[in-house]
Parts: sequence; structure tokens; C-alpha cells
Amino acid sequence: YDWYPCQHERYLRFEDGWINNTTYNGGSNSDPTTEVIITVPHATMPSPGLIRLEYDDEPLLPQIEKWHIMAYPEENFMMVFWCGTNPALDYNGGFVLSRTRTINDMLPETEAEFRRVAEAHGVDYDAMCVSDNSACLG
Repeated sequence: YDWYPCQHERYLRFEDGWINNTTYNGGSNSDPTTEVIITVPHATMPSPGLIRLEYDDEPLLPQIEKWHIMAYPEENFMMVFWCGTNPALDYNGGFVLSRTRTINDMLPETEAEFRRVAEAHGVDYDAMCVSDNSACLG
């Protein structure tokens, strides 16, 4: 999200719950300009299709995000709209999660469904930034 390069989200069991082990680099347009950045929010699923992330490792606490699963038309791609808050600002956006590093293997039907969902919610799918993570480590 935020067009950061080399994003990698891994949901893992941790103690009595789940975490979203998130790694990414600073930069944009698939061009990393920093070392890897790591954050590990606690993850819960308070209702079907809603992932709640609560950070305890960020400088501005509390920081809470709600990820709404909008479409999951195939195993390798899922569209998420999200909103978050911390003491400095409220923020939101949307992104496509993938088990692959590029969108090259996305089925045409999946893209069509993402376009339909985006349009239904007033989002211009073509204005979304595409990240190519094929050159990322890890």
C-alpha cells in the first residue's frame, strides 16, 4: 500500500493470536530507496471480510486499521479497501493483494471483477498504482 516497493504481507500465528508480518522499502514506482522496513501489527477478524490491525510498534499510537475484503475472485488475488487512524491523521485507500510478485498472471475475469467493485465504490481502477515486485529480495 502507499505504492511502497517490495511489500510483503504475511499473516502468521503468534502466541494466542495472529500478526501481519509486513515488510516493505521506502521509495515508489517499484524502485526501493531504503533498507527493508518491518512492522508487525496484531491481526483479528472481528467479522467475515473484515481484518482489524492494531499496531504497537509505531511512533504514533494508537494506530488501528480496518481492511475490508472487497473481492476474492481467485486464489492468487484479493481486493482490499482500508481505513486507518492514528493521533496525527485518518487515512484510507485500496489495493490488490497477490500471492505473486506481479499482476502478469491475473485472470481477465479477476481484473473485470476488480474494475466492477472499484467502480461501484467510486474508485478509478486505472488510477491505482501498479507495483512490480519481481526484483525484490525475500
